[in-house]
Amino acid sequence: MTKITSGQNKQLRRVLNDAADKVVPVPDYCVSLEAQFQRLVKFNRELSFGFSDKLLANAERALKRLSPTWPEQQGTILTLVPYGASVWETHQMHGRAIRATYSGAELSVWHGFQSEHQDMGQSHGEMPTIRLLSGIKHPAKPCIWLERIDLLTHWDKQNGLAPNKVRGKESAHMGLLASAWQHKALVQLQDGTIWPYWNLAGVEVNVPGCELWSHCPYVDWDRDDRYLYWGALDVAYPNRDCSSPVLRECKLLAA
Repeated sequence: MTKITSGQNKQLRRVLNDAADKVVPVPDYCVSLEAQFQRLVKFNRELSFGFSDKLLANAERALKRLSPTWPEQQGTILTLVPYGASVWETHQMHGRAIRATYSGAELSVWHGFQSEHQDMGQSHGEMPTIRLLSGIKHPAKPCIWLERIDLLTHWDKQNGLAPNKVRGKESAHMGLLASAWQHKALVQLQDGTIWPYWNLAGVEVNVPGCELWSHCPYVDWDRDDRYLYWGALDVAYPNRDCSSPVLRECKLLAA
């Protein structure tokens, strides 16, 4: 075993201390976890998310105990993601939060899509209209997760990447809807050139008149007309303006 000199030991200690002290600032276009939690508490009260005071207190303690640092990699974010008891309930929860975050004009096309496709109802006849991709498990109970999402993965600006070519168990899903209302300024950077629009590649939806489960939702901010577009994309279509973000890490805070 090689012996470490006193000078080398001091240098190593200095490097380790510098690394421990390094704090990556939250980008201006994102929201700190503390502010996200306060917004979640506010929406829980105002929009009937249904979380108990005990669950929220447990989530806050877990978040403080973890004390996560912001990711260094550009385009990777941290988002607090609430889940309902089902995919449908979770989808509705985030829909209410998005409507509360964006003005009526910004949501004009969102409402248009909802109306056109029967308000994305829980079922179309006997067939559900929204589900998670096979291999992705929904928590199936009210809970709050901390998710680290890479927004720039699977983005080919030249030729596009079809969601069905890159999606899998790691594909982001409801965390992207939470990010849409937690990080509004980030969404408003979307232009399809410097910042991509987001495919929810971990989600499948049924669109009337189309093959079953042939579409995934996407979130698209129109910078010219300033509205949020919530649409559905054929999973075989390689839209070069869209990425298919990946869930890099997740941690259950409270259930």
